[in-house]
Parts: sequence; C-alpha cells; structure tokens
Amino acid sequence: NPDLLLTVGVMRGFKAVVDRTRKNYLEAYREIRASHRHLTRTLELDPGRVDALWPLGVYDYSVSRVPALLKPFVSLVLPTGDRERGLERLKRAAQEGTFSAVPAAVTLARILSGWEEGYAEALPYAERVATRYPGNPEFQFLLAFLYSETGQTRQALSVAETIRTALEEHQPHYPPEFVPRYLQLRGKIAMDAGLHEEALAHFREAIERRNAKLEWITAWAHTRTGMIYDLQGDRDK
Repeated sequence: NPDLLLTVGVMRGFKAVVDRTRKNYLEAYREIRASHRHLTRTLELDPGRVDALWPLGVYDYSVSRVPALLKPFVSLVLPTGDRERGLERLKRAAQEGTFSAVPAAVTLARILSGWEEGYAEALPYAERVATRYPGNPEFQFLLAFLYSETGQTRQALSVAETIRTALEEHQPHYPPEFVPRYLQLRGKIAMDAGLHEEALAHFREAIERRNAKLEWITAWAHTRTGMIYDLQGDRDK
C-alpha cells in the first residue's frame, strides 16, 4: 500500500533524526535504512507519489555532502546519495507535492542560500515560506538576507522594517534578544548597498547590545566590520 509505505517511511525518517540527536547512532542508522527502503518502495509501486521525494531528496543531498574520505565507508552501510538527484527531487516535491510542498520549499530555501550559495535561486522559495509563515522570524531574516544578496535593497529594508515593528510590539517569537540580530541585518543590507559608514554604525550597535544567546551574531558583526575596513584600505584595523 503506497500510502502506508509513505507514512511509515516518513515516520521512521523522523525517528532517525531523533535517535541521532540523542546519540543513539546504531538505531539512527537502522531507521535511515528502513526509511529509505519504504520510500523507495513507495515510488516503485506508485511513481506519481511525489511526497516521497522530499525525504529522499533530503537523504540524497545530505549523503552527497559526506567528506570524500568517508564516502567509501558510508557507501558500505547506506545507499549512495547524489547531489543533483537530491536537488531535483526536492524541487519536484516543492512544486507538485501534496503534503511535502512546503517542507520541501523550506529545505530548498536553506540549502540554496547556505551550502549552494545560490541566492537568486533560493529567493522564490524563501518568499513562499515567509508568506506561508509570516510570524516565523527565521523566514523573515532569511528573506531580507536574500533580497540584500541579490541587490534588492528596497525589498530587504521593507522586510527589515517588518522585523523591527515585530520587535517593538513584542510579537510572539520576536524576543528582545533578537535586537542585535536585527541590527546586524541592517548592517548587512547597508554593506551590500555600499553604505559603509551606515553599516559600521549598525554593526557597532549590534556588538554593544550582544547577548549570550546569539553570540554568532556578534561574530558576524565583527567579521563584516573587518571586511569593510579592508575595503576602505585600513587592513590593520
């Protein structure tokens, strides 16, 4: 039954994630193999069951990123992965999936904007999930970042203004700890637009308002400050 195979395959895939998080690595390995087997069988019985492509695409892409030194060992115990096939499966799931369309779009937005550095290609997926989940700050920050990276400063600033308003109004999921993150975002947008002094001011404030929960924001503010000084010819600074 393709419906049952798909359901069990997805459930066992999620269980593998939980087992890995809990460091039950042997059990995670077993669940990954079982999930892959169920989902592959789903497509053998019904090639049109597009929802199976989302977890299989995640698997293909993830395994393809295993360091070259480890790939021979991984291939001994797990099915081989394939980057191109993984991306193609995710894109088809995002376009045609019934239940997996949005999760696949989320996955693509993160992969394309991160590992792939395909900012223009990631943008439509980020717009889609930000529209679908307007109260989720992760998608708003990602959308503003991608607008900035693709030279759409006005749109980036518009999303940043939405974030600022949410912070000022203490909307759910926008805690005060996110203020440095917003300031660092504003600095990034200004930096991409060539407004270096404005960017430095935002980065400086982000560093001053740092907090332990978001130390990675402080690190980025320092890094991009250094990049601007280097562009200005002040390499020592």
